[in-house]
Amino acid sequence: MEEKFPKDNLEGMLNYWILGATMLSFAGINIYFYKGIYAETYFLGKNGLGTLLAMTLPIAQIKIINSKEKLLYYIFSFIILTGLILTMSQGAIIGLIVGEIILFILGDKRIRRQILTFGIIGILILCAFIGHSLIVKDNLFSYFLTRLDMQSSSKTERIYIWKSAWKMFLDHPITGVGFGSFSLAYPYYKLPQARGQTMSFAHNLPLNLLAETGILGFITFTLLTLSFFWKGIKSYLKNKDLMLISLIGGFTAYMVHQLFDGTMWSLHLGIFFFLLGAIFNKSYES
Repeated sequence: MEEKFPKDNLEGMLNYWILGATMLSFAGINIYFYKGIYAETYFLGKNGLGTLLAMTLPIAQIKIINSKEKLLYYIFSFIILTGLILTMSQGAIIGLIVGEIILFILGDKRIRRQILTFGIIGILILCAFIGHSLIVKDNLFSYFLTRLDMQSSSKTERIYIWKSAWKMFLDHPITGVGFGSFSLAYPYYKLPQARGQTMSFAHNLPLNLLAETGILGFITFTLLTLSFFWKGIKSYLKNKDLMLISLIGGFTAYMVHQLFDGTMWSLHLGIFFFLLGAIFNKSYES
């Protein structure tokens, strides 16, 4: 945030970001064809990959509008969207949808038309891979059905973890059990019906903050996050910079996914929070 970082350099960095996400998405798609369940990579699981792709897609979409190489960014966006759908990461997909809604509200007619186009493309991609799954009889379709089941084990297990995290907060409301100590405290708060004996985080950022850092840490982090959003949106409304609105959409997708997971606790994904926050701060101060 303190460096004199020209906008051209930032645009170049975003190009590498999109290229890297496209390559990881392509790798995840290949692993889906190999395993027949969902897309992932060997160092980013399906949820981590989903986070990266969900926050990258709005950036790639806006590049289609303000770049001369529209076909290239259409290809990138198509690969990223395909990889995201195949991760079957519900939190990441919900995050993207909320991010796209923010873009739809703040953006102009070109952005809104593009969002609707990619919505249709996304539905067609999902239908195509479900059809492929039924033909080759792999596990994608059955896994997709579990995503729609509100009583599936993954959803009920998350609810158990959330209840345990809330109990931690009630017992330590001011400062929590200690930052990074959720896994140490969880065995003492684990519900009898929960399957996992250990759990490294609460699979919900607000609850994780309340459990580990109490109300003080929760309020501090919430104010910091809201300040990033406010400065980013304020800067965009003043300058109508398409790059800024793309980052706002990506940041929204990133943070909404944290309501269902905790991928930002990974260093290689957590750094995006501070990167985008620094960009919003710098744009606001400029």
